[in-house]
Amino acid sequence: IRKCTVVSPVAGTVTMVRPSVGDLAAASSPLARVESLDDMLAEIQIDEVDVGKIREGLAVEVTSDSLIGTTLTGVVESIAPTISTVGATRVSLVEVRITGTADGASRPELRAGASCSARISANVREDVLVVPISAIVTEGSLSTVFVLEPTGAANRAGAEVFSLSRREIRTGTSDVTDVEILSGLAEGDLAATGSLKLLRDGILV
Repeated sequence: IRKCTVVSPVAGTVTMVRPSVGDLAAASSPLARVESLDDMLAEIQIDEVDVGKIREGLAVEVTSDSLIGTTLTGVVESIAPTISTVGATRVSLVEVRITGTADGASRPELRAGASCSARISANVREDVLVVPISAIVTEGSLSTVFVLEPTGAANRAGAEVFSLSRREIRTGTSDVTDVEILSGLAEGDLAATGSLKLLRDGILV
């Protein structure tokens, strides 16, 4: 009986037992999985366009469908040196070490294998002018927006009529929805969004 006892080389929680009662266990075949649920990593897939903005040690907020209403905190621990293809997307694997919760409360029970989403603060900027990414037209190194210029006229329904004016801009940092504007626009300017390829200078809207 003593020879049939399997001893784990590490402390942790048994999260999987492979054989069932009556199965024959082959030599070197896995019997069980033991994991440390108090010291976990989140594996995040980052698009190759954005992975260059990530570096080790950056702060991360992690949410999971298995922890409704709870935001976990973590830090970027490692960044894979390779790019992989997942579906139609090319991504790099980033490992995030979970350190606690955003509200400082005791960390809830984590579940290995759960899906998660991460928000990585790669570059924090305050009091900057931003526009939606959907308002920007990029052609090579040139970025432009269509600005709505007041004409002083109104249509039959009484709505104000604007004239579109294409304006070159210089952009800074960005996130998944907005882009920082360094020059070319001022606070209060109205920028068109939507089917930008259909727009032209001088069109009335």
